[in-house]
Formats: sequence, structure tokens, C-alpha cells
Amino acid sequence: MDAKTTAYWIGVLAGGLVVGTLCGLIPFFVGRKKGQSTLGIAGLIVCMLSGLVLGVILALPASIIFTIVIVFASPKAPPPPPLPNRM
Repeated sequence: MDAKTTAYWIGVLAGGLVVGTLCGLIPFFVGRKKGQSTLGIAGLIVCMLSGLVLGVILALPASIIFTIVIVFASPKAPPPPPLPNRM
């Protein structure tokens, strides 16, 4: 392998990792906001690996799927406390 080919593949891998990380930040922050940190971190890792494999073609759909799962799997908000009796 010559230097040009090595540099090309390093650029492809670095670009895929950056794209995957940027796509993975969406489910990560949505998961933190919805109280699903574990799913958010899993989404970030899956998107990073997807970005390495196929770039944005695989990382973006993975990000969308994880975000939808996080939104619909988020726990319901607890009911508000009852009002005190004022007699």
C-alpha cells in the first residue's frame, strides 16, 4: 500500500467516525432529556459504528430509529402531587 492509499482510507474512516458521532449526538441528547441515558449512549455508539461502516447512509437511519425508540420508551411523567386541603 502506498502513502496515497493509506491516507485515503484514514480519511474515509475519520470522516465516517465524525459523521457517525454527529448523527449519534441526536439520540444521545434526546435520551438525556427524556431520562433514557442508557438508550442515548447506546444510540451514540451504534451511530458511531454505523458511520465507520457506511457513513451517513447507515448512521442517519440508526439515529432516527434510536430517537423514535427513546421518545416512545420514555417513562411517563409522575402525576402531580395532590393539593393540600385548606380548611
